[in-house]
Amino acid sequence: MDMNDDRTNPRNPYTTFFHEMGHMIDNTLPELIKGQNTNWWHNPYVSSGYSSYSEDFYNNLITDVGNYRNNYIYDTSKFSSADAAISDELRGARKSEFSDLFGGATDNQVVGSYGHWDSKVLWWTDSYWDFNDKTGKPAENGQYNKEAFAHFTEISIMQDQQDIDDLQRYFPNAYTTYDQMISEMEALLNESRK
Repeated sequence: MDMNDDRTNPRNPYTTFFHEMGHMIDNTLPELIKGQNTNWWHNPYVSSGYSSYSEDFYNNLITDVGNYRNNYIYDTSKFSSADAAISDELRGARKSEFSDLFGGATDNQVVGSYGHWDSKVLWWTDSYWDFNDKTGKPAENGQYNKEAFAHFTEISIMQDQQDIDDLQRYFPNAYTTYDQMISEMEALLNESRK
């Protein structure tokens, strides 16, 4: 990561830095709570199994995307479907986080300008999201939870009001669950230091 480039990131200054910090917190916090040395790429992550809210976080992410799609009102003279209209709404750098997460929840049927759409980026799966055609969802406890946690952390640290408003608009339930996860981890970390 080039910090000079990230300083002028069109998404927001230092977005990449704070996003990657979100991944680090997600991955290393369980070991810090247990008083162990941190080991990058160690499971469980906060977002995918360590927190008692992990499953709710995943389910709320998927539900929030579904609710937004189902309740979306669009101009039928401009768009062939709600998915096309939402994809258009999610275009541009300022919507990158939401484009990525909508893409992950829908196997990139709804995605703006940013996302993870490489077909073979991880050796253990056919797609970054490890999308399950039978369930119609990305794998639970997979990359989706982790990317969402990193995006939510990045937005929470940066405190950009537009991003916070968008987070509450697109992911109202998942954002509440994220806050519960963070509060739970803070309490566990404080308890571990006694």
